[in-house]
Amino acid sequence: MIWMRKNGKPHFKGVIKINRYWTIREVEILKKMASKGYMDKEIAEELNRTANSVSSKRYKEGIEQIKLNENIFDEWTNRNVWLIGFITADGSFNKGNNITIYNSEKQLVKEFKDIFQSQNEITESKSERLGNKQIWRTAISSNKIANFMKSINAYGNKNKRNPFPLIPDKYKWSFIKGLFDGDGNIYKGTFSIAGRETLIKYVYYWICQQIEKFPNKVYQSNASNKTYYFQIAPGDAIEVCELMQKNTLGTINSKKFIKLKNYYAAS
Repeated sequence: MIWMRKNGKPHFKGVIKINRYWTIREVEILKKMASKGYMDKEIAEELNRTANSVSSKRYKEGIEQIKLNENIFDEWTNRNVWLIGFITADGSFNKGNNITIYNSEKQLVKEFKDIFQSQNEITESKSERLGNKQIWRTAISSNKIANFMKSINAYGNKNKRNPFPLIPDKYKWSFIKGLFDGDGNIYKGTFSIAGRETLIKYVYYWICQQIEKFPNKVYQSNASNKTYYFQIAPGDAIEVCELMQKNTLGTINSKKFIKLKNYYAAS
């Protein structure tokens, strides 16, 4: 471990930390402390590192942080099914058991964190792909949660995710709301959700059944040949909004969903 003052003389007070590689011993301490429920900040103090350094290393190594509510999917609720929809839209899976969520609305990322009772920080970045748009991010690590997501086909590459058929009908609107919060849009009263073709067709056809409308075409995006979307005209979208609001009690209302409600309330 190297420490030095700004004048270059070694010292242990008033120091500047020099970037250094993780040693095998440090990684073992990280694993042991994480397994006992220590927070990243506490582990960082033990290792004389920053909490961000510890969090990043734990994420890269796939080390679970035990202080996490791993039992939220033991029963179906509106709130946790909303979460499944949100993860399906905006979640990313890495190193087997790591789930990362990205969204431009911080309160939705915080809801993800709060539901899991995660101790991990929410970080901010800019997305070049989205024109330097502000993006918020947090992550969790859990074999139990990752295995559950696998069991309902909500895991892995976005092209292959389609948990919708396995969601009980009672909670499908909560799933759709989570999907909308991630990949939905409201434009001049038209309601739409984008995603991979199979999932989008399942969701769209089910919605059409609920409002007793014959489905129209599912469109392929001009921006990506892997992305498809459906559109529901303003007249029918009012009913969709009402059904979603009625059947998703206990779920968070995103800025996007509030905009949706306000638009139709003024119609």
